[in-house]
Amino acid sequence: MYTSGTRPPKELTAKDLSIIDSYLNNGKSQVKAFLEHGYSDLYANSQAYVFFNKPRVKELIAKRLKEMEKKIGIDKEWCLEQLKEVALNGENSEKVRAISEINKMLGHYEPDKIDLNGKLDIVATEVIKATEEVKKKYERSY
Repeated sequence: MYTSGTRPPKELTAKDLSIIDSYLNNGKSQVKAFLEHGYSDLYANSQAYVFFNKPRVKELIAKRLKEMEKKIGIDKEWCLEQLKEVALNGENSEKVRAISEINKMLGHYEPDKIDLNGKLDIVATEVIKATEEVKKKYERSY
């Protein structure tokens, strides 16, 4: 049930579905998917990000990717197994690349996320205090 002031989610149009198909078939280039549908460079560059971040679009892409994985039998686990084999049995340069790819897939290169909610005021207060102390220290008395 939608309350006043909110709108139900908009259904995807046939053109939206076609853009999503282009995205999945062209190597996942958002802008290229828009360009393939006749949009200008300016419009494609400004609107592709907005379009592909809509919840319904994200859901459909995730669903279609899962279907593709199931159909061809290649999923994240399979890829990790293949990379593991290369990391264990490949040449040195192949091992390094395989280990690097495994780390990316497992998220080992993601930056640590720091929750700053509520902490910025404390930091700002401490910076102001430190600034005042330094100012007093170097203040000249004439």
